[in-house]
Amino acid sequence: MLAVGSQVEVSIEQVERELEKCAVPGFTGSMVVYLRLKPEAALTVWFSTEQTEVKRNGSNGNRSPEFSRVFGDPNQPTDRQLKVRQWLSQEKHRFRLVVTVTKVIADFKNGELCDMKFVSVSE
Repeated sequence: MLAVGSQVEVSIEQVERELEKCAVPGFTGSMVVYLRLKPEAALTVWFSTEQTEVKRNGSNGNRSPEFSRVFGDPNQPTDRQLKVRQWLSQEKHRFRLVVTVTKVIADFKNGELCDMKFVSVSE
């Protein structure tokens, strides 16, 4: 189960409105409602950081993190930055937003809801 801070409830009001269109006398059949994430959903992800630093005896605590750039090109990433980028690029599959229900199938008979199925993504 995901941590509560990693979950956002999706409103079902639009799904209700669509399904209610079939809840009328005389309608017999199915309605399929598809759910997809829009790319702009990723723009609403909130990021925060927490940093813990450990100082060990004999370490040079006065050295600036940018010390290695003094003798190199300041516009080029350091080896340490490249290592961070490499590790993250190998794990980028973990950074995904997922709507687990991708399809709702509702069956009606004379406007009465008879059955509802949910199609979910499987990883």
